[in-house]
Amino acid sequence: MEKEVEYEAVRPQPLSNQIADQITQKILSGELKAGERLIGPFEIEQALCRHPAVFEAAVISKSNQRDGRRLKAFVSIHKGFMPSNRLNQEIKAFVKGNLSPDLPLKELEFLDELPKTATGKLLRRVLRARELGLPGGDLSKMKDLT
Repeated sequence: MEKEVEYEAVRPQPLSNQIADQITQKILSGELKAGERLIGPFEIEQALCRHPAVFEAAVISKSNQRDGRRLKAFVSIHKGFMPSNRLNQEIKAFVKGNLSPDLPLKELEFLDELPKTATGKLLRRVLRARELGLPGGDLSKMKDLT
């Protein structure tokens, strides 16, 4: 004889800032849910690089008490393009249009060159440390492009 089980209806609660921050932090180790899609960091960086002006890109997650969760992109641009507020907004709109309008990409910074290892791997830890005002580590092993 089967037992009847009663289920209690649970009303979904809005995400707390702490949970929202944890979701944004998942981009560092895997996937980020933006809207109904799971989006990985590589996918965001690839979307950035599909913009005609972007040469290479790196994405980090950030959070603070005032703004909550957000992503920051660092991009280097192709020769012939000039960093500007208009290009900044255009690139962010391009990525959101190609991935998800819910993507919390709030900041985009232009860099002449992204920090890399001697083998060419992006050093996101250096970008994160710089954002936190911390030392980025020994950059003497950074790839020399000259």
